[in-house]
Amino acid sequence: MSGVRIEAEGLGYAYPDGNRAVGGISFDVAEGECVGLVGANGAGKSTLLQLLVGLLTPDAGSIRVAGTILSKGSLAEARRRIGYVFQDPDDQLFMTSVEADVSFGPRNMGLSEAEVAARCRSALERVGVAHLAGRPSFRLSGGEKRAVAIASVLSMGPEALILDEPTAALDPRARRRLMATLAGLPETRLVATHDLDLVYEMCDRVIVLSAGRVLAEGPARELLADRALLDEAGLEAPLALLSCPRCGQGKR
Repeated sequence: MSGVRIEAEGLGYAYPDGNRAVGGISFDVAEGECVGLVGANGAGKSTLLQLLVGLLTPDAGSIRVAGTILSKGSLAEARRRIGYVFQDPDDQLFMTSVEADVSFGPRNMGLSEAEVAARCRSALERVGVAHLAGRPSFRLSGGEKRAVAIASVLSMGPEALILDEPTAALDPRARRRLMATLAGLPETRLVATHDLDLVYEMCDRVIVLSAGRVLAEGPARELLADRALLDEAGLEAPLALLSCPRCGQGKR
């Protein structure tokens, strides 16, 4: 599965109350690239994600998916190519079993039952939870729900994944497993997160947002080591870059 290029140019959006959440944002994510989207609360991350998948309509600028401008006419095709993984997996899982949840998308694409079953099995295997197929989704752990939510998107064959806070509320082991899963995916990935260690370890580049604008963009490890930049954005340095409180030595 190859990735797909996502581009935003001069993107803007204001909520009905007049709050301008996104103001003139431009960036691009190359095919197969993994890019982190970081910023303090209120920086515009979630709003930007919703614009990219057509849940909100920008009042300025444009979005291109594989070179095609996102519009009412191209929205269905863009959503076929881009999978959106919600911050809360309970917003995404609503069927009686894991298998039913992961099969829901392909079945509604009009595929044959044989193809639906094959896609479901493949997606669950890709995220390492094939053994959960018969389990009720609501009885899974937090990490298991995250993996199944990703599988429910992968089963529809997207070329890009947009993920909103994928490691939120996960215990350390579940977080590490999820990071390994995401790092191994070939699809284009745009990850909005407060987990700067995830971005530091997994992402090629990072886009730093502040007050609805791009404050900085560049190599993840370079920008996340810039303490002045992080202070300006209202962010803390990744734990991987903090000094040991006993010896004073950096971890890396």
